[in-house]
Amino acid sequence: MPSGKNKAALTNRIRIHIGPAMGAVLFLFFSLTLIPLFSQTSSDPLSTQYMNWTGLKIKYKEGHWSGSAEIQNRVFLGPLRQDALLLPRLTVLRKIGSRFSAGAGMAYFLHSSPSVPDEKVEFWNSEFRPHIELNYKVRIHRLEIASRLRLEERLMQRQGTNPGLNRYNRTERGRIRIRLKMPLNQKLRFIVSDEFFVKHSPGLFINAEENRLRTGLDLSLAKGKELAAEYMHVYRNFGNNPPLQRHTLVLSYTLLLSPN
Repeated sequence: MPSGKNKAALTNRIRIHIGPAMGAVLFLFFSLTLIPLFSQTSSDPLSTQYMNWTGLKIKYKEGHWSGSAEIQNRVFLGPLRQDALLLPRLTVLRKIGSRFSAGAGMAYFLHSSPSVPDEKVEFWNSEFRPHIELNYKVRIHRLEIASRLRLEERLMQRQGTNPGLNRYNRTERGRIRIRLKMPLNQKLRFIVSDEFFVKHSPGLFINAEENRLRTGLDLSLAKGKELAAEYMHVYRNFGNNPPLQRHTLVLSYTLLLSPN
């Protein structure tokens, strides 16, 4: 049993780590988790879809700089049908102090249309998505708490069924994500996160768009290799739009690279 002196030392260390910024992160996490419960006010029936996201991510870190490249395949389950391809998402980050990092990136998507599982794909739309982001990370003993604010611009192709109609619609979107990660042993970690989306488009100042609540396990396979399996519940189309929920299995394989 630890002595009173050791207990006091541990308590002091925890108090040092629990500061205003970390408290704000925890407050945002629990607030965002409750948002979908109070936002599903539409009288329209709730549509449900089932999906699988499978991805590969490569991360590289050297000094204060880090970068990542990610590809992902998104499909509907029941019936099995393609939804979207992420090809790829590139991000470069610069560490700022001990807890912050900031950077920018670009993603390219191919979206099937219509985005309905029981209808055949009529055409594919491209999307270019540049973004900037700010990250904050802190540890309390073994618990890692991380938050990310990402601002992105979406350039979505809207070609429609008319071959002569080929234009890009522009919207701006903000995303705030809170993630908690707790090691269960030397190889296995428990993960839970919540991400909330708001958008800005012409004629609309700001509007809630989507919420993603995820939980799962992250397994270290070998040095520099990780495999994660998560369940993600997605709630989309707040306010006056018909509501939609998606039950999604997310599988991701990560390679961690470094110069050493």
